[in-house]
Amino acid sequence: EQQEKEDQERRGKKRRVVVLDEEAVKKVYSYVEKSFGKSYLTEREQKQINHRLCRGAHCDCSLYYTEGILASPVMNNAQYVNAKKQAQNNRRLFLNSQNVMKRNVETMTDFLRRSLNRRTEADVVSSYYGTIQPRKLWRIGRTDPGRIFYRNTKQNSSQFAVQVLMDASGSQRDRQGQVALQAYIISEALSNVGIPHQIMSFCTFWDYTVMQRFRDYEDPREKNKDVFRYITSSNNRDGLAIRAAGDSLLGREEENRILIVLSDGRPNDVIVNRPGSRNPKPYCGEY
Repeated sequence: EQQEKEDQERRGKKRRVVVLDEEAVKKVYSYVEKSFGKSYLTEREQKQINHRLCRGAHCDCSLYYTEGILASPVMNNAQYVNAKKQAQNNRRLFLNSQNVMKRNVETMTDFLRRSLNRRTEADVVSSYYGTIQPRKLWRIGRTDPGRIFYRNTKQNSSQFAVQVLMDASGSQRDRQGQVALQAYIISEALSNVGIPHQIMSFCTFWDYTVMQRFRDYEDPREKNKDVFRYITSSNNRDGLAIRAAGDSLLGREEENRILIVLSDGRPNDVIVNRPGSRNPKPYCGEY
């Protein structure tokens, strides 16, 4: 019903037709590829995801999935060199903060482990059926016996999947290393307790929201350090990025799915008369 309502509203609004030169579109895509690395999706997969997720306020946008310019570069350009330098800075900060990092990882690991243990503990409650409680048998024939049985309540599910989404827009430029360290601490703690998790970052370049993947849910622990390839640039269309991250989580089988967003919480995506771009409606300010 909701989908039908949205379709009716969409048909009721005046359609905005945007005509783009095919050659210009290819040039834009090529530039995105050179700036952020090749996509790990096929052209067909990208079109399917864009058709499904780029709707409503994001109808003139596209999603671009990559593992980053350092993992899948097109050429050794200025963006590649800058990304390499920032990765080195992130790793240097990590090496200089190892004692603090270790304590933080241990603290978070201990907290998660205790929380998971509590969820799996059996909770015994009085009941009208179950296993008899001998100490309450004296009530029979003398008073209302009430709940003279006990039973174990159903255990809470301890199956979790976590998505860590990092804001990689230009507003995070002054704290790139700190954000990378935060994501690494979370990743290490989740690895310690065996919770599958994915780490991605997002930024928006022209009409493309770039989703960079550092580690996937089932990747080995060694992939946690790939988060130090984190680098910031351009704008941020948080709504579309969160929708894409949520779509990934919904595909998991775990009962409990958690999205953690590391962001300053200030969406800002404005494109003005950019040639070869669909120039989506400005995405910033008030809701």
